[in-house]
Amino acid sequence: MDLERPDPAEFAGPADPADLADRSEQPEPPEQPDRLDHVALCVRAQGHAVAGRYAEAVADFDRVLADDPDHAWALGFRADALRQAGRYSEAVAGFEQTLALTPDDPWVLRQRGYTHRSADDSRRALADLDQVLESSPADRDTLGERAKLLKQLGRDADSIAAFDDVIRRHPLFSWAYAERGDAHRVAGRLDAAVADFDRCVELSPGDSYALLNRGICYQLLGRDRRALADFTRAVRLRPGVDAMWVRRAEALIALGRLRAAVADLDQALSLNPDRAWTLQRRGEAHSRLGDLTQALADLRRAHELAPGDGEVAAELAEVRRRIAEQQQATATPDESWTLSHRGERHREAGEFAEAIADFDRALDLRPGYMWVLRQRGEARRQADDFEGAIADFSEVLPFAEDDAWLWGSRGQAYAAAGRHRAALADFDRALELSPGTVWLLQDRANSRYQLGDWRGVLEDTAPLVEADSLDGPHRVQRAHSHLSLGEHDAALAAFQRTAELFSELGSAYGGSGEVYRLLGRYDQAVADFDRALELWPSYPFGLGSRAQVHQALGRHDEAIADLRTATEIAPGIRWLQRVLGENLRAAGRLDEALEAFDQPIGDGTSASAQFRYERALTLLARGDTAAAAEAFADVAESYSALLADQGDAADPDHVWGLIKTRLAQGDAEGGRALVERLTALERNAAFGVAVRLDLRALRSSAPAVDSAIVSELADRFGSPEPGPG
Repeated sequence: MDLERPDPAEFAGPADPADLADRSEQPEPPEQPDRLDHVALCVRAQGHAVAGRYAEAVADFDRVLADDPDHAWALGFRADALRQAGRYSEAVAGFEQTLALTPDDPWVLRQRGYTHRSADDSRRALADLDQVLESSPADRDTLGERAKLLKQLGRDADSIAAFDDVIRRHPLFSWAYAERGDAHRVAGRLDAAVADFDRCVELSPGDSYALLNRGICYQLLGRDRRALADFTRAVRLRPGVDAMWVRRAEALIALGRLRAAVADLDQALSLNPDRAWTLQRRGEAHSRLGDLTQALADLRRAHELAPGDGEVAAELAEVRRRIAEQQQATATPDESWTLSHRGERHREAGEFAEAIADFDRALDLRPGYMWVLRQRGEARRQADDFEGAIADFSEVLPFAEDDAWLWGSRGQAYAAAGRHRAALADFDRALELSPGTVWLLQDRANSRYQLGDWRGVLEDTAPLVEADSLDGPHRVQRAHSHLSLGEHDAALAAFQRTAELFSELGSAYGGSGEVYRLLGRYDQAVADFDRALELWPSYPFGLGSRAQVHQALGRHDEAIADLRTATEIAPGIRWLQRVLGENLRAAGRLDEALEAFDQPIGDGTSASAQFRYERALTLLARGDTAAAAEAFADVAESYSALLADQGDAADPDHVWGLIKTRLAQGDAEGGRALVERLTALERNAAFGVAVRLDLRALRSSAPAVDSAIVSELADRFGSPEPGPG
């Protein structure tokens, strides 16, 4: 397995030369920019780059360069942002433009060297670093990077000598000790390697790769308990790196802790499911536990991934031999065992009904068979029998209270059944047992998202974003959490970053379109919704939100077309039906609007009150004043009851619902009496957009409404009337 130490920018350890050059020894601009906005834009762009928002950084530098094409500061740091984004050829071109303006600048040469190194052009990288050293022969970062390049070129003796020189000049440079230690490790000088890693960890206790490589040295020296301690620290620092989990599992196997090793290998495979080395190790652990069916599956897959690996082939042959011996030795195997293993094969093949039937028969023969209960619980969960899965997992848990997988699996079943508070309790327990496990953090974040705990979502997903192990759909949930908190800039950046990483994920573009819609930037909103629907034509949220942009711009026929499609795809989404009715009413198609608002949605809920308000407003627009008055009275009663139940913790949507109902009833003073209550409540951009559209509809459908209070409410609570851009 490749254990090459990555750039320190990728982990919480000591800085490597590239990182230090990026952050601490950046050059002063060759001359003070003429205009203050250049400085502000460059500083903001560098902040974007440090936060990993490279597209935003490049955009800000481009604005400076559009005004001043020879702005060396912007050119150089723009190129460095491109380097960090992995756009190496563009970065090299940018550094060359910068060098044309500031010849022989050491920082620019060094950064170009790092770019060549990242692009696997070690020869050019070495030439750039040598040129820097001509003017700055004692520069620590350049010396260290040059020593690392020599190691990559296979010049081991030269590399170690170069690291010796760096450490002699800079004895507190922890990164150099780690790199020299790795060179000693590869050369088999394990005691020297351990000494270097000891010094690195002493200087930088959070260097996970120094801990990992020191643990490997201890393994090779037969000191497995010391290795386990180092690997455990490394896992805690970098839970998103599969190698950390695999190495700890190897130490656990050596110490005979096979179940714990399997749990670690499960985690590693959740991060990287196609690594033959990990599958081989898990197969070995299952084999030693006597779980030959699991061992066979793992080793077969490892052999498929690495057909030329003789060690895997030998282990696979040995497991097959042992299975054959068992089959020969047991002419009439225990029927419950046969049924349970056949059920497992059915489950793995997606044949859940057949699997459950076999597990049921096995449990009839051997009641309380824990392994079969676990397997049946998993089959039931996969077959969408969530309550059955919960029952099975609950029966096993008293006998396996330290099994993180089991707690997490029951949590998944609770979540799938919509019981998210119970799911949270199980995910909390699982994460106590297995901190940092990616799938558990993602599933807990999902339950928090469903419960509206936006801060909790951000808390759970933050380490996964940092480790770059968060999948696309959960990144979208994270971005929506920012949006729900009113953090529009953070939401937009998160949606755009997700679209960069997962360019075929329509919901990422739909999310950024929604931010633009709430900000009134309609051209950009429509462009993003169009892209989302190009990728996902049956995306009801994208269709509905694009329709709301058309609605805001008065393009009701286009809105109706989108909403008709959306409600055909997802007839149960109530807000789509409501917005369809609003647009039909605005287009003068009042009978169709009433039909839309008459769709069954339940009684007594906030959604029901909203629908009944819109229906009453449509009756008023049609001239049915008596029916409208009766309907508005019913709506006012519903909103009043909701607010009485909520007390001081009133929902601003419900307060606004009662205000607009009072206005539609001609009771301007009754509406005004609620204004201060609404003012005291927290509101977001979506609320302002809704108020603006509600007041527009009220003016159109109830022309006798008090115009003075409508204007006052628009000024206080509504978002501004934007143009199309």
